[in-house]
Amino acid sequence: MQNSWCATGAPTGCTPGRKPADVFDISSLPWTAFTGLNLNAPGNATHMSPNFTFGKYVHREDKLFLPLAVQMHHAAADGFHTARLINEFQEMLADPSWLD
Repeated sequence: MQNSWCATGAPTGCTPGRKPADVFDISSLPWTAFTGLNLNAPGNATHMSPNFTFGKYVHREDKLFLPLAVQMHHAAADGFHTARLINEFQEMLADPSWLD
């Protein structure tokens, strides 16, 4: 059975049965704001890619808030690395000039 990562239209360099190292899971719950999210799914013990889940953005006091939950296997990164990732992402969102 062919792995979904190597289906028609998959990125170049895809190897059947093997997920590329530079991919991650992302999802969105745009209809709900949250302060925490925990994903518990079968097979998570070997899932090393980070999971990013965005929620419903809200305006408060002239600021825009976007909930973000990051779930990462501790064997792949610890809290220090996850915090660095989130802080750098927040800095990028605060100054979107990098999009030009």
